[in-house]
Amino acid sequence: MGSPERVFGIVLIALGAVLVLVSLVIGPSGISTSGAVVVLIGPVPISLGFGPQGTEDVVVALSLSLVVMLIWLVMFFAARRSLKWG
Repeated sequence: MGSPERVFGIVLIALGAVLVLVSLVIGPSGISTSGAVVVLIGPVPISLGFGPQGTEDVVVALSLSLVVMLIWLVMFFAARRSLKWG
């Protein structure tokens, strides 16, 4: 079958696709949508927001990307220390 991580990833992707389809089918019409996109190119974040709450969504998206980068840095330095790279 595959490693547990691969199976878990496939299940999460399938679950997300099902949730999107269900929301498109049964979601009420006439509701305004808003969202945000953050693209990290190296250390430079490029963020776009749209809709009535676009500004708030951009702040949340940038905050989440900062948290992910901090977690990555902590894991990187912990692995580096455990391998004794220098």
